[in-house]
Amino acid sequence: IRSGWRYAGVHGVGSHGLRLFIEKLEGHMQANPNVLTLDFVRESRHGFAHGTMTGAVPDVVEGILKYNLYVPINLRRALAIEPDNCRQNYVEACFKFIGPVKTLLDQGVKVVGEFEIGRPNPETYFDIFDVYVNREMEIGAGTGATAPERYGEGEVYNPEEGVDRVVALKLFTHRSAEFLYAESMIGSLEVGKYADFVVVDKPYLSGPDREIRDNKTIMTVLANEIRYKDPDYNPTSQ
Repeated sequence: IRSGWRYAGVHGVGSHGLRLFIEKLEGHMQANPNVLTLDFVRESRHGFAHGTMTGAVPDVVEGILKYNLYVPINLRRALAIEPDNCRQNYVEACFKFIGPVKTLLDQGVKVVGEFEIGRPNPETYFDIFDVYVNREMEIGAGTGATAPERYGEGEVYNPEEGVDRVVALKLFTHRSAEFLYAESMIGSLEVGKYADFVVVDKPYLSGPDREIRDNKTIMTVLANEIRYKDPDYNPTSQ
């Protein structure tokens, strides 16, 4: 950082870890004031990974906003592993630290959608969007848990931190593109950007929130080539 490099993609899981980063950043700014000006730091878009227990602690949020830090939150991972961590090692108040997506967004923090995909399937993305909206996880599925097959069969954590489906989508498109310095090329379908897109089985922007997980990808187009097509998807020409 002192040499002007960007810090990104390194674990930033808990609130105190973020606090320590901010303290170190400020120390480097004092040591190298000619390079690490406030404007330079803000334009660097420093950021982290995972963010499962960030909380929304006032002094940490203040530093995040001041230095324009990006906070990826892997909410599926957070809700799959951190509740047991809280039960075993901390106290009940620990739960409010688990992926407070809405609170951070309302305070102006640049939250980035994050999740890991080992073996993706057509339903993967919608299960993840569902988690950001409904915050419901399978019971007894361990660290690999995701949204349950049916709404109401899982456990809901901090439902007040759920976001609407438009925000959930933008966390993985607009905001992710910003974090990659790629907003001029990807992140939305606009003239001058790459025209990669997916076709989905049901309208994502309408319908009950409890049915988000029931959607799936039926075609993927990348660089003007069809990369995936559901065998049952047979569109007809109009």
